[in-house]
Amino acid sequence: MQPKVVISWWAPLSDFEREKKRSQINKFGPNYELHQYFFSESEGYEKHIILCSKAQENTAFEFLLNTLRRDFPGHQIEGRYMGLNEEEIIDFAPIKAKVEPVLFEHRDYQIDLFFSPGTSAMSVVWFMLHQQLGLRTCLLQTTKSQDSPQQQPRRKFLNIERATELGSFILKEGRSRQEMSRSQLPEDHVLLSPALERVYNQAFKVAQAERGTIIIQGASGSGKELLAQFIHNKSPRSKQPFIAVNCAAFSDSLLESRLFGHAKGSFTGASQEHKGYFEQANKGSIFLDEIGDISPQMQQTLLRVLQSGEIAPIGQQIRKVDVRIIVATNQDLVQLCQEGKFRWDLYYRLAIAELELPSLDEQGQAAKELYLKHFVDKKQQLYCRQKPIQFEKKAYKELLSYRFPGNIRELESLVERFYVLGLEEVTRQDFPKRLHLMQQLFLDSLRLEDVKAQHIKMVYERMQGNQTATARVLGVAINTIRKYLDLS
Repeated sequence: MQPKVVISWWAPLSDFEREKKRSQINKFGPNYELHQYFFSESEGYEKHIILCSKAQENTAFEFLLNTLRRDFPGHQIEGRYMGLNEEEIIDFAPIKAKVEPVLFEHRDYQIDLFFSPGTSAMSVVWFMLHQQLGLRTCLLQTTKSQDSPQQQPRRKFLNIERATELGSFILKEGRSRQEMSRSQLPEDHVLLSPALERVYNQAFKVAQAERGTIIIQGASGSGKELLAQFIHNKSPRSKQPFIAVNCAAFSDSLLESRLFGHAKGSFTGASQEHKGYFEQANKGSIFLDEIGDISPQMQQTLLRVLQSGEIAPIGQQIRKVDVRIIVATNQDLVQLCQEGKFRWDLYYRLAIAELELPSLDEQGQAAKELYLKHFVDKKQQLYCRQKPIQFEKKAYKELLSYRFPGNIRELESLVERFYVLGLEEVTRQDFPKRLHLMQQLFLDSLRLEDVKAQHIKMVYERMQGNQTATARVLGVAINTIRKYLDLS
């Protein structure tokens, strides 16, 4: 049976019986009756997380937790303080921003969202998160045992079909509702392939939460920073700073200074005080690229920041920061953890949400055609050309068969090269030498016909496009050469 967790809010007006001189737990309250009637071993629940709107330890809430633990000793009960003020407990946006990371933290569980306790806004947020996040969530509601002739509560799972359109709910200032459209996508990705559209769909949902760290994985040139910027722009932090840092570009000491800052004179060369990137990004987002390349020492430092929400500038006092961290890597972090090169505890802290960008080759030929046309039109405007460049038939076919190890960035650079050279029609001879060499390395098919065609192309290139010389070296007729090179 899949592990399950139930998450609910405490309900001061329902969980307690109020008398003149003392308070006691209401054993007909929703959280108590959940454990009394439904939190059985057969249900498969591992724990019950009860959320408290308060920012710090509350006597009544602790009393509720302790009573439940005492009366139901076999049940795992966890309390969480969410830090909402009196105005926020009736406002969708702050509630959603606080609880969404809790759900992502338990994304490997079947999550039952308990509707019955909490304010009406809290119940609406449960519904919205169930619709948006794509996690294994169920909406749970119970009746009061006092209202039943059998004097037992009834349980009901709300069967609500998830919306299929992109971004069913988006929280904006003033509690407005808006559907995501393609015009809201980044400029370079207005035309999304189906594979990338799925990733941006997920990213859009993740962006709605104010908190929760994110790992973006993808090969070099696949658009990781663009996706991180998109997440920031669609998040409640969009009006605050977004700072991108390439971690691989700095040594340990320099990276620590850049990220967390330093005081004047704190080390040789510190001629003035520097405000670190984390502090500059306060209330906003910071994007740490190439996170897989940081040293064990920096991993430990970053883990401490994630755990405490505090930074320690060199030569200065510790200070609090409120930053959403988005990291990216072209490496397999799980494999690095297994090899002892990356900390598991840091990985778990970072992997609240994980997004993976497919390579251009994985997106298929249709995607290559889509982006090729997009960049041809874009560079035509940039270089003020009256007409877009054209492609010779054979050149176009070979270009689409190329695997583009540099992904979308390589394709864009290649198209720009053709415009810089002033070409009107691109032939195979206009391709850079590396493209021909890489084509030879990327032969995947083991079919004899494919291997023969690839070998003939390689010899043809060495003979500088001379068909007669190619046929003589290979010992075949010119018609055979033309057949495999599609020159007929």
